[in-house]
Amino acid sequence: MRSSHSTAHHYPIFSHRQVILDTIRDNQIVIIDSEKGCGKTTQIPQYVHQAGHARIGITEPRRALAVAAAKRVAEETTLTLGQGVGYKNLHEDCTSTGTNIKYMTDGVLLREITREPNLDGYDVVIIDEAHERTLYTDILFGLLKGVAERRKDIKIIISCDDGLDTGRLLDYFKSAAAVSLPDKKIVPEILRTDLSTTLILLKSLGIEDPLQFDFFEDIHDEQLQRGLEKMRVSGYIDERGELTREGREKIDFQLDPVQNGTTRTRLGKSQFLRANRPHIKWLPFQSLLRFSPVSGLVEGEARDIKKQAVPLPGSEIEGYSAIYRNVNSVKELLVSLDPVKYTTLYDNFNLGLSRGANRPLLGHRRFDPATKTWSEYLWQTYGEVDARRTNFGAGLLRVREEVGLLHSKQGKLKGWSDHFVGPEGFTVALWSQNRPEWFIADAANMAYNNVTVALYDTLGADSVEYVVGHSESTILISSAAHAADALMIIGKLPSIKAIIVMDDEEVAAPNEPTGLDHLARWAKSVNVRLYGFGEVEALGIKFPRAHIRPRPEHVASLCYTSGTTGHPKGAILTHRSLLAAAHDAYSRIDAARLIADGSRTLLSYLPLAHIYERTVENYWVSAGQAIGYFHGDLLGIVDDVQALKPWFFPSVPRLLNRVVAGVKAKLDVPGLKGALVKKALSDKYYNLETKGQVTHAVWDVLLGKVRDALGGNIGLIISGAAPIAPDTLKFIKVAFRTNAVEGYGATETCAVGTVQLDKDNMGGVGTVCTPCEMKLRDIPEMNYTTKGPIKRGELLIRGNNIFSGYYLDAAKTNEALDKEGWYHTGDVASIDEAGRVRIIDRVKNIYKLGQGEYVAPEKLEVSLMNELPFIAQMFIHGDSLRNHLVAILVADPERFATLATNVTGKSVTATDVKVLTEAAKHPKVTQHILNELERAGRSLKFAGYEVPKQIHVILEPFAGDLLTPTMKLKRNVAAQFFKDIIEGLYSSYQEKNTTKGPGDITAKL
Repeated sequence: MRSSHSTAHHYPIFSHRQVILDTIRDNQIVIIDSEKGCGKTTQIPQYVHQAGHARIGITEPRRALAVAAAKRVAEETTLTLGQGVGYKNLHEDCTSTGTNIKYMTDGVLLREITREPNLDGYDVVIIDEAHERTLYTDILFGLLKGVAERRKDIKIIISCDDGLDTGRLLDYFKSAAAVSLPDKKIVPEILRTDLSTTLILLKSLGIEDPLQFDFFEDIHDEQLQRGLEKMRVSGYIDERGELTREGREKIDFQLDPVQNGTTRTRLGKSQFLRANRPHIKWLPFQSLLRFSPVSGLVEGEARDIKKQAVPLPGSEIEGYSAIYRNVNSVKELLVSLDPVKYTTLYDNFNLGLSRGANRPLLGHRRFDPATKTWSEYLWQTYGEVDARRTNFGAGLLRVREEVGLLHSKQGKLKGWSDHFVGPEGFTVALWSQNRPEWFIADAANMAYNNVTVALYDTLGADSVEYVVGHSESTILISSAAHAADALMIIGKLPSIKAIIVMDDEEVAAPNEPTGLDHLARWAKSVNVRLYGFGEVEALGIKFPRAHIRPRPEHVASLCYTSGTTGHPKGAILTHRSLLAAAHDAYSRIDAARLIADGSRTLLSYLPLAHIYERTVENYWVSAGQAIGYFHGDLLGIVDDVQALKPWFFPSVPRLLNRVVAGVKAKLDVPGLKGALVKKALSDKYYNLETKGQVTHAVWDVLLGKVRDALGGNIGLIISGAAPIAPDTLKFIKVAFRTNAVEGYGATETCAVGTVQLDKDNMGGVGTVCTPCEMKLRDIPEMNYTTKGPIKRGELLIRGNNIFSGYYLDAAKTNEALDKEGWYHTGDVASIDEAGRVRIIDRVKNIYKLGQGEYVAPEKLEVSLMNELPFIAQMFIHGDSLRNHLVAILVADPERFATLATNVTGKSVTATDVKVLTEAAKHPKVTQHILNELERAGRSLKFAGYEVPKQIHVILEPFAGDLLTPTMKLKRNVAAQFFKDIIEGLYSSYQEKNTTKGPGDITAKL
């Protein structure tokens, strides 16, 4: 390598080159101090490399400086940027395996040294600008001293201006040598690269030397934000990001002519300049378009937290609020990414396929019976899955023909015959855990215009009998275990003519023990045809058929809602509604950037029978990304996470609460480490609230292993299906260094209703999504009104993602869908002035107590459990003949054991079930919990009658028939199940309060 003779000799440091090299040759640690501007940042690494050293790492206190220095070295040498010389920071890695001169922020080296304590990847480490004495450099000084003691071959160079006391460094490093350069410097200049908008702003403030702000290269938008922040501090802009009067006077200027034609204005994402308009166009902070390389999330002019949805003028009528639309879809609701090209889920798969047939799509892990371990993920590409969906779909038609139903109406949706005139349109039931075959079967249905009927893996015999019979499914595709379950009740499944088993002869998992030969004989004995999944694909190859393209209005799926009362209802979901729901994510996630970055993975473990997971996967496929399936055991999901290292982690509060509780328990340590953890979280919470940042270069080193708990690659977590505490979501953001948002939806909205903006930390469930619009309905009997700045009422949603009704249930359809197409969610919500939604109550789950007061138990349960962490689950019950509430509490073993120990004075451990059970019945413990409930009620400003007056503590979690598949409590079932306990609670309370009549007004206090 050689420096360009046209530039190298102009640097003042050039005349001291040999002295520097000789000192480095003879000493392991060298301290070089000089005046600012002598050229040491770019020249010393070149000198060291010329002397024969490779793998040189240089730290800089700021990202801008690291990037600019690497670019300058590339300009001055024959080295290529990104190859021989490069840079790395938190968000960008412009290096390769052949990089010998690597500039980086000091935080990068700090993270690397925690992973590799001896820094074996470096021959020389240079700490540049050490005089700035950041916390990072001080930590690095201590760590590098240890590295030097362990590795005698490494060279450590500390470069600083003369403002640093080098004597103290010499005392600290003991054997270090010093080189002091004469006071001579060059005048810094603006580099002749792209003239960034930041430089224009700084110049407008009279700042001729941009080095004062360390912005002297092609500025990224993050640096732009820093420049604007300094303008705010200086009084040129206000807290909202608007120019003050003084600021406007400063900013109003004409750009200087471009010098020598070498500098060009960059029209970047920030849109500060318009072509052919040299005057600056000011935009507030929150309208700047920014992209997070970590998350892939986009913020733009339509991402203003203070204006997320707007009321449509003239849409307000008596008894209802105005109609609200997302600011991204005010003029027209979203239909799809391209309403002409993409109209069905069939098109959706083809969109993903077009992004790269060789991209990985479906991943699974195979069980090795010999070692009793799971393999790494095995992948099928988009092209391979495309071929399999075609083969399987054609094979399904052949199966229908072999069982005599090819042109039969049996198994086709009643009332939809006009839509399905050929061999297509029959219902196919899927019954298994999430796995590649589930996806392929569903994709085949979309390619051949059939209807997927999804059964929850956990469904009992009665529910399976109802769903299969109600949908008249003639073909069941299932795991081997569920094939056996179906054959056991085949007499109650008269519509089933064929069962297709997903498993091959070699069993994929230890919980699939049933051999296909045995199943085939069993099926034959009850006049049912049984096929293997591969066998059906072979039929499709032998008897090929062209795809049967669906239309947008065709039914894609019957999705049976997990109702808390009665039989589940079959929601009719069309291709149009499912596609609109999936493509809503494009308003928040930049798929183009994801695609450019390569395939990112999603961990699929939430049941595909639930619309939440299916909608998420539909989007992920359209973006050309990869789906890795869990191995079937939620207790072992941590192993899947470590193997897959997912970027996208859709989840539910029940699991996230468990993850957060586990992380907090590990971080709750005594002494200095515990104090540091608290300080780290406090600082990160502050950054999140004030700057929207989830990263911190120093504290992220301390909390590094927390992120590793989810694989270390997590970029986005979405929580849905139930409310999650805002504090839990904030902890997830700062601890896992990821974007985390909460969404709200229902089967009837294809899972899409509202979702938070990633920078909005105000709680709630965000604003209305782009395919739909929303409004509120007054509920006078519950005192909810749509008048006033904060509007409250039942949430109604209408749009392209709404279901078409309940299959064969006109009465229930008319209850849920009104004549104008509004879906009545049954949830009570509030909408604030920014258009944000909070779910605050439930219309139907209301108890009317004996004194005439109405109580919404779900609202109380969620709020009280957030206040009392020793309660894992809660069932509050009310009776119209009683004046008060009672509750069944499921204790969290760890936290309850601590509480019981403190209250009783006896040692209670979470693992001693007998002692724990005794503690749950202890009168002192019961009274203590009642006191805590009272305290929490006062804190939450609950009325006295809203706090349970009697409780019963159990250890066994609510499960089985007490819960829906989405883990919601079936209140009528729970009331019957705990009937005797509930009656006992009321009786004991009455005995203790015999002096108070049933109408005693003190019950309301």
